[in-house]
Amino acid sequence: VGHEVDTLISDFVADLRAPTPSAAMEMVLPDRNELRIHLDELVSRMERQMGQVLRSSEERIEGMRALLVQRSPLNRLTHISDQFTRLQEEYRRTMTYRIEQSERLIAPLVEQYHDAVSFLLHQKEGQIQNLSQRMALYDPTKRSREGYGEIVQDGKRVSLAHIEVGDEFEVVDDRVKMRAVGLEKLEIRK
Repeated sequence: VGHEVDTLISDFVADLRAPTPSAAMEMVLPDRNELRIHLDELVSRMERQMGQVLRSSEERIEGMRALLVQRSPLNRLTHISDQFTRLQEEYRRTMTYRIEQSERLIAPLVEQYHDAVSFLLHQKEGQIQNLSQRMALYDPTKRSREGYGEIVQDGKRVSLAHIEVGDEFEVVDDRVKMRAVGLEKLEIRK
């Protein structure tokens, strides 16, 4: 009935069947374009995987480098130095604040101290002036010039109130010595 290709029993059990030897050759050898496309896909996949491997390796290396920098003695010294500088500055600020507070507290105390010392000095100056005046009153050289003398009875200094009428006594200053007799006793009211 027409030109049909003969089919053999082996054709039914074979994995692949080709009608002609040239068709078989074409089936065994892949097409050049398909081979290029397949190779391009493999190269592309390999490049992606190599890129991922490289990126992963770079990230690991960067992490290790950061860890190394973080744990390096120089970095630790820098960190300690920064902490020391920060603590030093904090200490300076704290001490400045405390000194200012102390100065605010001390200023009124200093003022009170100056007032108290001024008051005491004024008081002592008054006492010294009073004592100077009293010493001037009892100074024998000034007494004689002012008309004062001591009353002496039996070699002892006595007050005029102890002298009775008829008693003998002496009135003495730094230049003159006089004998006297008590004549009359008058009462002086205060």
